[in-house]
Amino acid sequence: VCAALGPGLALRGPDGSMERAVEGLALEYRITFVTFCLGVFSFYVSASLYVIIMMNWLMMVLLLVLMLFSLHFTVSACKRIYKKFRLPAHMAVGGNFN
Repeated sequence: VCAALGPGLALRGPDGSMERAVEGLALEYRITFVTFCLGVFSFYVSASLYVIIMMNWLMMVLLLVLMLFSLHFTVSACKRIYKKFRLPAHMAVGGNFN
C-alpha cells in the first residue's frame, strides 16, 4: 500500500506533499522492520514451545539445539543486512525543497 500511495502523494499532491510522503514512508519502513523482527522472534518462540511440549526429551534437545543454530544465523544475517543498508539520521535527506 505504501509503495502505491507514497509516490502518488509525492508526485501529484499539493505543495509540501513530497516532504510528507518521504517522512511517512520512512516511518512506515521503521514500523515494518520492527514488526518483521517481532514476527521472526515469535516464530522461534512458538516452534520452541511446540518442541518442548510435543517431543520426547532426546528429540527435544536435538531440535532445540538446531533451532538455536538457526536463530543465530538468522540474527547474524539480519544484523549484516541492517548494517549494510542502515541510513543514520544525520545523513538522511528530507523531502522538502527549502
